[in-house]
Amino acid sequence: MGKLQHQITLGSKIAPTRLVMPAMATEGSIDGKITQKVIDHYDLFTKGGYFGMVITGHTYVSDEGKWSEGQASSAHDSDIEGLAKVADVIHNNGSLALLQLSHCGSAGDMKITGHDLIAPSPALNMSPSAKTRIHARAMSVEEIEDVCQKFIDAAVRAKKAGYDGVEIHSAHGYLLNEFYSPLANKRNDLYTGKNMIGRTRLHFDIIQGIRKACGGDFLISMRFGACDYKQGGSLITEIPVAAETFEDAGLDIFDISGGMCGFINPSNKKAGYFKDSAEMVKACVRKPVILTGGIKTPDEAEELLDNDSADMIGVVRAVMADPDWAQRAIEG
Repeated sequence: MGKLQHQITLGSKIAPTRLVMPAMATEGSIDGKITQKVIDHYDLFTKGGYFGMVITGHTYVSDEGKWSEGQASSAHDSDIEGLAKVADVIHNNGSLALLQLSHCGSAGDMKITGHDLIAPSPALNMSPSAKTRIHARAMSVEEIEDVCQKFIDAAVRAKKAGYDGVEIHSAHGYLLNEFYSPLANKRNDLYTGKNMIGRTRLHFDIIQGIRKACGGDFLISMRFGACDYKQGGSLITEIPVAAETFEDAGLDIFDISGGMCGFINPSNKKAGYFKDSAEMVKACVRKPVILTGGIKTPDEAEELLDNDSADMIGVVRAVMADPDWAQRAIEG
């Protein structure tokens, strides 16, 4: 039996396998509301309980943080009913369910949000996720505090909908990643981009706020764009300070991806694109680490686990191409 089949403890919960379905946009929602198309999508791909944990596609925590027309919302109490249907399907199929929470920041499009784009600073967002290349409006401290509360409120809705936890999206050039990246954060106040305390302050406050509002049994993960892989951006060597800060705030799981480079590592095209970042996180924290990116075969997933590059492996594109992929990976 390979390590993929092994269960793993996540906070107070147990995932039956170490295979994860990472968040991937289904683009099947209408006006932010879950449709039967979205429910059927998760039912199809999670049957059998082969995934230890399923992280559903990113939901916007506020209307001004909406990234795409088909994106689901977690911004309103009226969203809870639809979100609960997705959580129920995943649970009935045997997996833990986490809801990913995001705010697009300056990666969005005013035609979609209906609002000015906001960011830590008016620096251009050069991530592949950015829909436009315009100078966003720098956020006031009051607006930052408001966004913090909206992440917390969305997490409370996820708990009411029956999810086991949430995943905070801080990768791929979205708002929280912008605060972490020196390429996007040019502030000089409490959220300054000049030191790690300022760059991680918003994340810290969100994690602590969710923990207080949702309790100790509620899982909190972060999709962490741990390195920008761009000149002047966040560095691999900075990961220990950031990771320890997030762990101290109460984070349960680290889900490693790219920062301003997007979800592809420009310097590594092998399975487990962000293996170097994941290994750096594992070396300095006690919490489980998920590694995703370019993994096409069960053997590749097993090798990453055997080499202690991560504790869980995320696979999505190979699964979308072959709904039986997870079954073969777990049953052999």
